[in-house]
Parts: sequence; C-alpha cells; structure tokens
Amino acid sequence: MLWSVLTFSLITLLVLALASAVAIYVAFPRRGADLPVVPSVGNLLGRIVNRLPVLTEAEGRALSDVVDAKIGR
Repeated sequence: MLWSVLTFSLITLLVLALASAVAIYVAFPRRGADLPVVPSVGNLLGRIVNRLPVLTEAEGRALSDVVDAKIGR
C-alpha cells in the first residue's frame, strides 16, 4: 500500500514538473523573452526544444493524408 502511494506521488510530481516546464517555455522563451529570475532555465529549455525533431511542411501533409485515410475522411 505504501509503495503504491509513493509511486503515485512520484508520478504526480513528475507530471507537474513537466507541465510547469512547458508553461514556462510557452510564457517566456517561445516569445523571445528571458525568464525574470533565472534566465539560464530559459536558455536550457530553448536548447532542448532546438534538439527536438520538427516535421517539414511536406512531411506534415503526408502524415495528415495517412491519418485521414485511416479514419476514412
């Protein structure tokens, strides 16, 4: 019982941390502003986002066509 409570609490904290990081990124670095107190966190988030893969327009259209075909549009 204790392990399930600890596991649930840990997962909840991780989800909240991820949601906070996304909210901070959208509120500041995404718009080109520095974080007021800790600009290094904004720089870190920007570097992480720049490393993520991005779909090109052609890849996005191809993926959309595949999804549309699977759901019958």
